[in-house]
Amino acid sequence: MAFQDFDLISQRRQEERRRKKKKIIIAVTLSVLILLIAGAAVAVVMYQNNQDVNTKESHKTPGPPKPKAVSVSDKTEKVVRAVCATTDYQKTCEDSLIKSVKPNSTSLHESILRAAFSAASDEIDKAVKKASDLKFDSPLKKKAFEDCLELLEDAKEELNSSTAFIDGKDMENCRP
Repeated sequence: MAFQDFDLISQRRQEERRRKKKKIIIAVTLSVLILLIAGAAVAVVMYQNNQDVNTKESHKTPGPPKPKAVSVSDKTEKVVRAVCATTDYQKTCEDSLIKSVKPNSTSLHESILRAAFSAASDEIDKAVKKASDLKFDSPLKKKAFEDCLELLEDAKEELNSSTAFIDGKDMENCRP
């Protein structure tokens, strides 16, 4: 009778560990999504500020010629640095965005948003590919892993819907 109590305690601890692990996975996934949304918000705000400056400058009377504008690559690097400033792995973020951004794109901010979503989606694919090699010793662990894969697929769907939103909207008219 006394040993049965230990079995119940052991089961309860296993359940607690499973719940804790699931909460951690959900928290990490949500954190990644929040960082992506924050990056997108920063890019949109910077785009709006750039548009406001351009409209103010277009209403001014013509004066002496202005100095040569900053090159697109410098602008790209500045915007990418601003977007990646809030991430945990800034260098990785900057590298992946800079190589993904189309240099001659009509809208730099739109291109950076697409690159961010694409990079996040690619990282999810890499994680799923690495994790697919894992072997589990119990059906319960396998089911928990399948739940994690489902969460990752949901995150990818959200990224894809965000990309579709960007593709379907005129970013100049997109205001928060």
